[in-house]
Amino acid sequence: MITGFISDVLPVKLDRLEELVRESAVFHLVLWFWTMFQESSFYRICRNGYGVLRRAYLNSALGTAITRDYGEESLLDRSLVVSLLNRFLAFLSAVGAKLIDFAQDSAFVSLGRAVVQKLDGVGPEHAIGAVFLLMLIIPGTLWRNIFGLLFAFCLLAVRFFSAAYRGQPMLKIQQIGIPLLIFMAASVLGVFGAGDKGEAARVFTFYLAAFLFCIVVFTEINTEKKLRTILAFLYVALVIGGIYAVVQRIQGVPVDPSLTDLTLNKDMPGRVYSFYENPNNYGEIIVLLLPVCSAWAFTLQDKHKRYYAYFGLAFPVAGLLMTYSRSSWMGLALTAAVYVFVQKKQVLPALVLAGMAAIPLLPASILNRILTIGSSADSSTRYRIYVWNGALDILHNNFIFGVGLGPGNFSPLFDALYHTTYYTAAHAHMVYLEVWVEMGILGVVGYLSYTFTTIRNAFRSGVRTSRFLRYFLIAGASSLVGIALVSSFEYVIFYPRVMYTLFILAGLLTAAGRFSKTPALEKA
Repeated sequence: MITGFISDVLPVKLDRLEELVRESAVFHLVLWFWTMFQESSFYRICRNGYGVLRRAYLNSALGTAITRDYGEESLLDRSLVVSLLNRFLAFLSAVGAKLIDFAQDSAFVSLGRAVVQKLDGVGPEHAIGAVFLLMLIIPGTLWRNIFGLLFAFCLLAVRFFSAAYRGQPMLKIQQIGIPLLIFMAASVLGVFGAGDKGEAARVFTFYLAAFLFCIVVFTEINTEKKLRTILAFLYVALVIGGIYAVVQRIQGVPVDPSLTDLTLNKDMPGRVYSFYENPNNYGEIIVLLLPVCSAWAFTLQDKHKRYYAYFGLAFPVAGLLMTYSRSSWMGLALTAAVYVFVQKKQVLPALVLAGMAAIPLLPASILNRILTIGSSADSSTRYRIYVWNGALDILHNNFIFGVGLGPGNFSPLFDALYHTTYYTAAHAHMVYLEVWVEMGILGVVGYLSYTFTTIRNAFRSGVRTSRFLRYFLIAGASSLVGIALVSSFEYVIFYPRVMYTLFILAGLLTAAGRFSKTPALEKA
């Protein structure tokens, strides 16, 4: 019954809904406003001004540096240290190949070969996707941070034997790139320069796992088919999380005063958090995954699969609304705006008008939550400003090298310098400020440059490639822009699973950008 509804009835209903929208007075009113706007002098002035600024930017030294196509040769190619590391990694792959040959006749390998033969078409990407799925659906009460490192080393082993089996090195240092290498080096220095080195080493394990996830992804995923496989697992994780969030709402979630200012949000229900530590974490996961999972669903070739996939995405969308996470709402709105601007900028004003027209139709609790964004009367806004001032005080004496990784190095200094209103703070409530405080200048330069180059390369590759990769790359880069906005208000990498998802997405974008020059759309 449900299958028949989704495959037969739902498409007809959607077509009818589209027809009703196009025939509605609101649609024609928005269309009339947009036509009048395009014919106005103000629009022509804005368009001409944008053209002048764009030409000036593209002809400037900065624009030339950003848009230039760089050759393959780089500082890393000419480095003796990099050459030695690459030889060592190639040696490890050769050792792995010998181990595989040596174990060919063992009972364990024979059993593994028999299982693989039964599961036709299963490859390393399925193991990687399955680990990501498991990691994202473990309930917060059962999650332990050590799981991330264990999962990362499991996938490193998968990558090692996958490369050895094919007679390839598991990694070339050049694949990592200078920005990520800088950030990795800064995280290591954040351990050695910390006052509490045990705390810094504990937090470094989260960074290590994130780096390994990213590296395994962009070295193993080298075809569209593998990329689609990973996205399918991420899609399942996203939908399961959304279903669980809806179940939480039905069962009821207690209102947590530590997460909500009850004086400004008296009628707001408890905020759902699905499998994660708190609602903001869950919202950040959705901002990262919803756009790329939507691109995967939109490009499914089978019509019935597409309708099923569309239906499934309704759950994480509902989950995002029920998180009442204002920063995540803003992040996803920016993601959508950037995506539309890159794909078809002509419809962006109409989209903005439609969004504004929909605001009065929202439930009162959501509308009231939106109206409190940036309000000085909101306790969370005041708390963030208070924490930012305290972090800047810490940075005043530690702006070059930082204080070291982890709350155990941040909180004591914060308490000593700035505990007049609130008792303490575990972090700076902003990624850029916290990375600077923990890792110094090298850390914030590495993080910003890695984020910028990943977004830039994804956009540039996306506008030049095939249908699926275009949608994926532009959606993924837009997600990173959206999470960059969220990062201005939240320390999104404080929670390991959000950090892992961020670096997994960055790894997927890097991988897709590298094999997007000669893409071939493959069936899902």
